[in-house]
Amino acid sequence: MAQSFLSPNPFVSLCLCGSSFSISGQAAPHPTPTRQNLLAAPMNPDSLAAQIPALATRRADVTAVLQASPPVLTLAGLDGEAAQAQTLALQDADFLAYTADFVTGAPLRSEIMAVRPSLPSDQPADTACTPDHCYRVELYNYALNTTTVALVDTAVGQIISVAHLDNVQPEIPPALADLAVQIARHAPEVIAALGGVDADAVMPNVKTALNGSQCERSQHLCVAPTFLLGDQALWAIVDLTDEWLVGIRWTALGARGTPAPVTERSLQNEIVYENYCRQSQTLTQGD
Repeated sequence: MAQSFLSPNPFVSLCLCGSSFSISGQAAPHPTPTRQNLLAAPMNPDSLAAQIPALATRRADVTAVLQASPPVLTLAGLDGEAAQAQTLALQDADFLAYTADFVTGAPLRSEIMAVRPSLPSDQPADTACTPDHCYRVELYNYALNTTTVALVDTAVGQIISVAHLDNVQPEIPPALADLAVQIARHAPEVIAALGGVDADAVMPNVKTALNGSQCERSQHLCVAPTFLLGDQALWAIVDLTDEWLVGIRWTALGARGTPAPVTERSLQNEIVYENYCRQSQTLTQGD
């Protein structure tokens, strides 16, 4: 469900949803995009997979893992304690609770999206996790649009906590972001919109929704690789649940030629995040 954050600054308003976001505020006028926004025509899954080897491999992996126990697509390329944290999480019954249908027992498509050292803000106040050996493991369930987060202490080999977050989508790993770009580049609507221009994609991991699409109605996991052309940006909305393009949207660029120009306020927000959200702070009365 949507969650809103209202800033005391009248120029900033943020809206975060399970699969969408928007940023609005006062800015200098921009040229109105003249190109057409479109919902994409359905693509033949087999034809698309034949054009994108990484997609064909991924679909084969998903099919195989749904027959495995646990039925979870793991995150590749991990080593050391990160790999240990993933293994420990996949042995925990609570962590795996939503990977099968509660009634039929049928496996539900699930995937490890991230394994990383935990931040101070990741740790519940009533838990203790060994410093420098505490990892956050994120599992996404495509069927339920649910993210499960485990806090793993690799020093003692234990799961410290597990949380199931309904209608919450995690950040996607680089390999999945790259796949989204490939799906976008092979879509006829994107090919036609780019007109043969070899534009680089930016922000491929930005989650988004498109009105009237599966992303909005069924809360699918969707991202928006963005292609910059002149003073406009083409947002290619890719559904990673069904693995196809659902639509394209044009927006104007800011004065710096980027979809989200850096401002003093955004820089302040970044500094606050880096120095206060990512680090523990101790305050005493009178500070």
